Amino acid sequence: KDYERSIVLFLSDHGEGLGDHGEEQHGIFLYREALQVPLLVKLPGNRQGGTRVATPAQLTDVAPTVRALVGDETVEATTLLDLTGSDPPERKLYAETYYPRIHLGWSDLASLIEDDLHYIEGPDPELYHLASDPGETDNLLRERRGDYARLRDAMSSYRSELESPAEADAETAERLASLGYLSARVTPGDEPLPSPRARLPRLHRLKRGVERTARGRWEEAVEILAPLVEESPRMADAWENLAMALEHLGRLDEAEAAYRRALELTGGGDQVTLRLAGLYLITGRLDEARKHAELVLPTSPARAHGLLARIALAAERTEEAERHARSALESQPGAPGPRITLARIAAGKDRPEEALHLLAEIEDEDKGAAPDFWFVRGDALARLGRTEEASRAFRRAIEAHPGDPRAYTRLAVLHALEGRPREAVGLLRRLVEENETPAAYAAAVETLRLLGDEEGARHLLENARSRFPESSRLAELSP
Repeated sequence: KDYERSIVLFLSDHGEGLGDHGEEQHGIFLYREALQVPLLVKLPGNRQGGTRVATPAQLTDVAPTVRALVGDETVEATTLLDLTGSDPPERKLYAETYYPRIHLGWSDLASLIEDDLHYIEGPDPELYHLASDPGETDNLLRERRGDYARLRDAMSSYRSELESPAEADAETAERLASLGYLSARVTPGDEPLPSPRARLPRLHRLKRGVERTARGRWEEAVEILAPLVEESPRMADAWENLAMALEHLGRLDEAEAAYRRALELTGGGDQVTLRLAGLYLITGRLDEARKHAELVLPTSPARAHGLLARIALAAERTEEAERHARSALESQPGAPGPRITLARIAAGKDRPEEALHLLAEIEDEDKGAAPDFWFVRGDALARLGRTEEASRAFRRAIEAHPGDPRAYTRLAVLHALEGRPREAVGLLRRLVEENETPAAYAAAVETLRLLGDEEGARHLLENARSRFPESSRLAELSP
């Protein structure tokens, strides 16, 4: 009964390139393989069942269609129902992509479909006849100059200029400027941007670099991406992934510079801003971390509040951390990060049972991916004296996040308390062998001192200072 009277729509938001024009995924080009998607509609009572509509439709037709079907008489836009009659309206279908411009520093593209003609506007305009050339391999621009001129003129009524977050919001622009950022975005008065088709080899190199970053093959990622940003200095995605790789290699000053460059290019992009704030957090520059996280509060409140909670916790402002964590959960109730922060606070206030209860509410699929889950669980279990379970949790934390030294050091302390000093030292040796970064060495040195092994700490610190002579963190540990 419910199905009979229901409206059901089946559709996709976009297609995939799959290499047809050199793009494997989507977002760069506007060819048919990316634009044409399935669209099936079931009406109440199965009205017009089996009807096929030849008139071009677009996804912007979906919302007014649903509104009209539920009785909204104020709908003025074209609906899918209007296309099923004997005299469907004449229309042009518009599409655009600013992804090449925002993420790669290349030209944005726009397209207009009229009947069987598909016009793509960019540095190298293209015109295709879809009925005779569905694969869009034969550019008819020279042969059909009249159609090209008509569609080019018609395109002007659809195009609008893109604004970055800083351009769209004066307060964001002011706060970015206060942090030392000068916009590096390309404006209409700048030099013409290159055609995405002319830069396909660089797109493939970027893809290889991003894949290396995703797999944690940091040195290979740097080898690919560092020369790429030299050749394409406006490629924001390359700068961001290069920064991530440099960060994981412990080259934190270079990572900061790369993140800042990516942030300038995006004009205040949320993801880059949050990554840079996270870098400032782990390097102890908490005021910088807070200012950057606050930049994205209006647009990404859940992620911003979640990071601000961790920053406040690092500054030992527990009440502020709790407020931010609860605000993050209000914005995104299922987010695991804020719940883990609340569990950390509970454990720190010697309420380990409450911490375990909060962690138990996190979905299984989030436990390995969410930073701190296994570490905080291990901490709570250790406070309850459940050392065997705590050890297992710390080992899971090392497995999930091998670059985070905290689980190594806490597990080493547990081994020492259990009368297993050789295992404790072996774990710290593993920490610095698998993570040759100043942060890892600093954590191992501090733990050895905590365990009373001053001689071992001195030798390790000397070795670390010889490897990383510029590290301020290691310098702070020197006598």
